Amino acid sequence: MRFFFLLVSLSAACHAEKVVTMIEQRELPAAVAAALAKDKPAGATFRGFEREVIDGKTFYEVQMTVAGKGKEILYRPNGRIVETEEESTLDAIPAPAREAIQKAMGTGTLRKVDIIRAGKRVMYEGELLVNGEKLQVRFDGKGRKVKPDLD
Repeated sequence: MRFFFLLVSLSAACHAEKVVTMIEQRELPAAVAAALAKDKPAGATFRGFEREVIDGKTFYEVQMTVAGKGKEILYRPNGRIVETEEESTLDAIPAPAREAIQKAMGTGTLRKVDIIRAGKRVMYEGELLVNGEKLQVRFDGKGRKVKPDLD
C-alpha cells in the first residue's frame, strides 16, 4: 500500500498542475496593472485577463489584440514579465522552426503560429489540429523541440 501512495505522489509531482481563472482587469495586482500601463502597445485592445496558478505559483495573463493580431503577456504578481506571445505567420519565422512545425503538422491543419519570448529565449509555437485533436508544439530557431517553461 505504501508503494501505491509513493507511485501516486511521484506521478503527481511529475505533471504540472495548471488552474486558469478568468478575472476582470480591476482584479489585477497593483504591480501588474502598473506594468501593463507601461507595456501596453499603442492601439491595443484588451480581450481578457486570467489568473493562472501553475504548480502553486500565481501568474497573470493579459490577452489583447494589436493591429489585428493576438498578443499575450504573462506577468508575475510583482509586475515582471515572464513571457510574451505574439501571433505571427509561418513565413515570418526562421526556416528550421517553420519546417519543424510543418513536419509535426503532417496532414493536419495549422491553426496559428506564435512567437514566444521568455527573457532572452525565443520560441516558435504551432497550434495544430491533427486527426481532430488540438496540439501545441514549440521549437527554437534551429528547429529543436523545446518544452514550455510553465505549462
